[in-house]
Amino acid sequence: MRHRSLTLGFALVASLLAACSNVDPSEDDALTSTKKVVPNDLSILYPLPAKGHEDDLLAIDAKGARGELLPQKLAKKLPTIAPNTTLEDLRVVGIRVDPCFPVEGASDAKGCKNQIRLVLQPVHLDVDGKALTTEDGAVHLFYEVSRDELTAMVKELLTLRKNSGSTATKSLGVSSFLTKQGTHGKYATGLRAFVLAHAGADNLTRATFITRTNSRETQWTFGAFDMKNGALVPSPIATLGKELTQTVSNAGFGAAPAFAVTPAPRADDDMSQLFRASDAEAATKGEKQAAFDAALRIENPAFHSPNTMDCASCHLATPARNWAEDNLDVFVDENENRFTATKFSLVNKAESTISSSNIRAFGYLGDKPALSQRTVNEAAAVADYVNANLLAK
Repeated sequence: MRHRSLTLGFALVASLLAACSNVDPSEDDALTSTKKVVPNDLSILYPLPAKGHEDDLLAIDAKGARGELLPQKLAKKLPTIAPNTTLEDLRVVGIRVDPCFPVEGASDAKGCKNQIRLVLQPVHLDVDGKALTTEDGAVHLFYEVSRDELTAMVKELLTLRKNSGSTATKSLGVSSFLTKQGTHGKYATGLRAFVLAHAGADNLTRATFITRTNSRETQWTFGAFDMKNGALVPSPIATLGKELTQTVSNAGFGAAPAFAVTPAPRADDDMSQLFRASDAEAATKGEKQAAFDAALRIENPAFHSPNTMDCASCHLATPARNWAEDNLDVFVDENENRFTATKFSLVNKAESTISSSNIRAFGYLGDKPALSQRTVNEAAAVADYVNANLLAK
């Protein structure tokens, strides 16, 4: 079933595969070169600031050259992200720069949209009132830029890294620069200026959300809006026809998944056999392997993009696949469906990925960093693409 992404205009894949297959061993290592990016340069996860410093993280009303990140008149269209939170609690915890986001009708001739994306979560004091934590919901804002501007943005980030005296790290995770210097240090100050120079209401194109209920049986709802004629308009979820939202419930606690998804996935790559541990354990060996392989493909940017897979499948792939590797008799090593086309580390160091209660893709579960394997893979692919197509010229 290796047939999805290239026919859908996912130009990133062809370029990164070519780049990785032609790596010259004699060239400068990307970790030491100031002319190359690593995943952490383009996918930046903030550490949570110290108590009283939540304003170190940008709020939705932060305003720069292109207006507020999310004006109130637009923000009011969003649902409540988590109980007992307001729009004022939302803070930018992650930044992602993407030179080839696959979207139909993209402005780029190669079928890509050049974007800066911001991940926001509700940030507030924990129950003890001693430290900042997050709620398990998020808003994802998408801002489109030209290819020339994005190339300049990448160079800005490299210059910021160099001028901040920072050292690149191999694995995606919380920014080591921000951890070392603090969320109000030189690098953080530069990042704030960078975001406000390139993102705002003027180039906002899309907003997605994941909400979280406060019930014991955890429940999340996904949805999206596109900007049309100055307003946020609900957008259908990929592969689900006219459906505007998708809900996930989890009756399990701990590592074993017990997910119920409504509407159910409809894509050809179907991993729903792994949504419930009881269903997976009762399946035939062939069914188990097919679902496991589908999960690997969903995590692999060479097979799928947000245009080809529903929200729930993308977000559940990592916890379900992790559980399957540990508990089912499935073929894991050298599985051709697993993403490997990169020279960067694909190790996911986020501790919370072992829990079925964590379906976060890039952000926090409480005060713990949370990364899906899909995000780790995408970040590596994007860094490879940028080095081969934007910085090699």
